[in-house]
Parts: sequence; C-alpha cells; structure tokens
Amino acid sequence: MKQTTMLKLQQMSPEDRIDTMTKIEMDYRDTMKAYLLLFFLGFIGAHLIYTGRVLQGFLYALTFGFGGIGLLIDLFMTKSYVEAVNGRIEDAYIEQYENSHNE
Repeated sequence: MKQTTMLKLQQMSPEDRIDTMTKIEMDYRDTMKAYLLLFFLGFIGAHLIYTGRVLQGFLYALTFGFGGIGLLIDLFMTKSYVEAVNGRIEDAYIEQYENSHNE
C-alpha cells in the first residue's frame, strides 16, 4: 500500500478504516495472476486488460503482442502495471471515503 494511503487510513475511525481496507483488498490485482495471464494468454493481451490497460490489450490481440516483442517487454513491466492499477484502486476508495464524509 502507498504511504499516502496508509496516512489517510490512519486518520479514519477504526470502522471506516476496516471497511475501506476491505474494499481495497477485494479489488486489488494480484501480480502472480497477471504473470500467469501473460504467460498463457499474453499474446491476446489478457494481462493488460487485467491491469486496466484495455486499449493496449486490444492492440495486443490484434497484433499478437506486437509480434512477441511486447511480450518480452511485459516480462519486466507487468509488476509495475499491477502496482499502478492497485494505486489507482487505493486512490479511488480513499476519494470515495473523503467525498462521503465531506458532504
């Protein structure tokens, strides 16, 4: 979890913290799942769709992973794709909490 997310969670009541953390963890993307999708269905972009990179995944499906070159690159990039989508998930739930408590 990002440090900014942890700081915002600490400022919440225990009930809100548990509720928000549960929602975040339920939507988290798993790095191992992303790599399994890369190895077995990477040529059609399944790992990219899983990590929220839908347009890039669609392009992979049309070009079979840019002829395999994209798959080689994604061996190194998939972890950062997962971290990025998990960061967006955290931000969305923190923002949802802040909006509901600032009204």
